[in-house]
Amino acid sequence: MVLLGFLLAGCGGQEVDLEDELKGKEDYELVLLSQPKSPEKKAAPALVDTSLRPAGAGDTAAAAALNEAPAVKPIAYDPAGEFTVQIGTYDEARLAGERVKQLSAEGYPAYALANSGNKGARVRIGYFKTRDEAEHFGQIFKKDKGAEFWVDRRANEKL
Repeated sequence: MVLLGFLLAGCGGQEVDLEDELKGKEDYELVLLSQPKSPEKKAAPALVDTSLRPAGAGDTAAAAALNEAPAVKPIAYDPAGEFTVQIGTYDEARLAGERVKQLSAEGYPAYALANSGNKGARVRIGYFKTRDEAEHFGQIFKKDKGAEFWVDRRANEKL
């Protein structure tokens, strides 16, 4: 391990081909503690590089888990989608309009829909291809904004 420290310290600011430097050595463990910052980009978090460890060296399963990002299911709004997410009802259409403006400014495809008899309005977000996608969005919205929601079919918007 001391040898690796001298190798890295002796290189200055130049990039090192670690596989070449460590070829034939069996007793090493490479751990990246930090990465240099450049003015253009923020440095990525320090990660453990398991690619250069010989078999049986340390807990590679734990180190590999650090390098994997959690799976994220993307949200896709579909203008032709069958489902929508209702996030509120308002007795006054004016209040619903204000909420739509606020959500639109945050990047949500929000809209208001008048209730029957012109008594207030419902505020809804986007159209989604499937009920599951709408439900997934609703759960994220609820967690982010603390607002309840319900999924409805677009066909039910016709009064």
